[in-house]
Amino acid sequence: MIFPRIEITEDIPEQYGGQFIPPWTIKIRPKYKDDAGLIAHEIEHFKQFIRTLGLHAILYNFVDKYKLLAEVKAYKVQLKYPCGNALVFADFISTKYNLAITKEEALKLLIG
Repeated sequence: MIFPRIEITEDIPEQYGGQFIPPWTIKIRPKYKDDAGLIAHEIEHFKQFIRTLGLHAILYNFVDKYKLLAEVKAYKVQLKYPCGNALVFADFISTKYNLAITKEEALKLLIG
């Protein structure tokens, strides 16, 4: 089985607590190093990369519908953890990813 390397660092875009960097690295801000939900979210992006044989990196950056589906799936994984909050995650999806979606639409995708 292949596992990503988890790096604790502040070297992440300001709006994120974690980030998957293809092909094998997950970066997590130090203040979130114990946030199992966030780590599971980023591991889900790693799995998406593996399942698509690396196409995830291209699709995520150039196909908004794919990016939306990838984030919804990763946030659904994160919702399984104690600190998961669908309203907060719907807000993130509607504001942090430059996608044409409202908070209400994102919430329906997360809990529907």
